[in-house]
Amino acid sequence: MTELQYTLGVMGLAWLMIVAAFAFLPYYTRKSISFGIAVPKEVYDSEFFSSLRQQYLWANLVLGAVLLCVTVVAMLRLPEDTGALVSVGLILFYTALSFVFYARAHNRSRDYKRASDWTISTTAVASIIDRDDTRKLFNPWWYLTYLILIGATAAASLFAYPSLPEMIPQQFDLAGNATTYATKSMGVILSMPLTQLAMTALFVGIGYMINRAKRQTDDSDVRQGLRNNRTFQIVMGKTMFWLGLAMQLMLSASQLSIIGWLSPAVILWATFALLAFIIVIVVYVTLSVGQGGYRLAERAGQAGKDTVGSELSEHEGVDDDSQWILWGTFYNNSEDPSIFVEKRVGVGWTTNVGHPIGKALVIATAILLVGLIVALPWLAATS
Repeated sequence: MTELQYTLGVMGLAWLMIVAAFAFLPYYTRKSISFGIAVPKEVYDSEFFSSLRQQYLWANLVLGAVLLCVTVVAMLRLPEDTGALVSVGLILFYTALSFVFYARAHNRSRDYKRASDWTISTTAVASIIDRDDTRKLFNPWWYLTYLILIGATAAASLFAYPSLPEMIPQQFDLAGNATTYATKSMGVILSMPLTQLAMTALFVGIGYMINRAKRQTDDSDVRQGLRNNRTFQIVMGKTMFWLGLAMQLMLSASQLSIIGWLSPAVILWATFALLAFIIVIVVYVTLSVGQGGYRLAERAGQAGKDTVGSELSEHEGVDDDSQWILWGTFYNNSEDPSIFVEKRVGVGWTTNVGHPIGKALVIATAILLVGLIVALPWLAATS
């Protein structure tokens, strides 16, 4: 395999992940949500909503295919650096247009709902004492096991530092030859472990969010729906841990190749393995569990039986479209004590920006990301 073929292969996998994430968006959201708008589950398979989802799907698939072809041509015809910039630009362009498709479908869903005489009834559970469901959620402190790997990577880097050349290789071709270099410095050699520490903090935060998220369901059998929702939390907690570990191993392996302890060829092929692993895990969780665990209910068949002995604190008849801002992507409800709630767009949870703590978390996350972007070039230049 040539270097160009390898690059095209990685780019193809990346495009596959991006296009699938956007194109199938309405198919892995709860069936009581249409592009961020709450609707009765009975109308999910109606002609209007089925057609709306198909139009959105094919618009994304066709756009993705066209831009992927343009990306391949750019990689073949243009210099390597220019081709890479064009590829990144096309991905950003695709993301922007896909959001336009989504916003259009969101507005059509909203208008159709307004023209219909519907009563939306969902159940949002703020607190629960579940005496039968004793399953423990995944402990986010397990993410701190990453520190063992990060510490070993940093120790190896510091041990090798005195014997490293003045110009440290950063990237390699398929033959194992260095293609880019950086001037030897502590900032350069420790930038990867610092990146891993920031990633660990991010995953710890995600784990905390999963465990603290509001348990909610739109199933007629409230208690069984909450059991499915808890299963979703458990599965997502474990999934995020293993995805994070795979990424940490990839970064550590990259660092070991930089200091000459690992063959660069291993890293190149590990990139394929990582992308494939992410695709398999995401597809499995999406198809087997679904957002909030709704696919578990579909497989079991909701019989409406009240089988779980629990004490619930709940409120029904919730139709909170007005509390989901920016086309249903952000939850803003100052009266909801919950900090984390299920997304209406995509799989997982989002922050209640109407809650003071939720707002602070969003700001802190933005500061962390910006700080990381600013700090890494500075560290690389520090001698």
